[in-house]
Amino acid sequence: MEMAVESRRTADIIPFPHPVPAIAPAPQPDVQLRLQHALAALEKAVAAQREAVATWRGTLGTLGENVQTLQGSLRSYSAQLGQLRGQVDGVNAEARRLEAWADAALAAVPEGQREDQGSSRALSSAVDKAVST
Repeated sequence: MEMAVESRRTADIIPFPHPVPAIAPAPQPDVQLRLQHALAALEKAVAAQREAVATWRGTLGTLGENVQTLQGSLRSYSAQLGQLRGQVDGVNAEARRLEAWADAALAAVPEGQREDQGSSRALSSAVDKAVST
């Protein structure tokens, strides 16, 4: 016994459309005009950038010159400080020599005469003695 297969239509098959290849449309004058404006703006920006770089390089040159001038001034200042140090060392040595001389002059005055009224004569003779030595 064979069974008969009934064929019934239950759905309609809809074919999908095939994509149509896109053809690039010819550039319209509006697009060309926008492109020309964009390129002009780009050229203007590049020119401004070149000018800014040239100015920056000039400023760097000026900075280099100023740094060299400053370096020369610092060297001169350092040399002057060296000379001043030599002078201060000389004055300091002279002050220490005078201090030692004064200590020696005071040591030459007898202990009891240092506070007397007549101590100026004793101090004077001690100074004369210290100077002669």
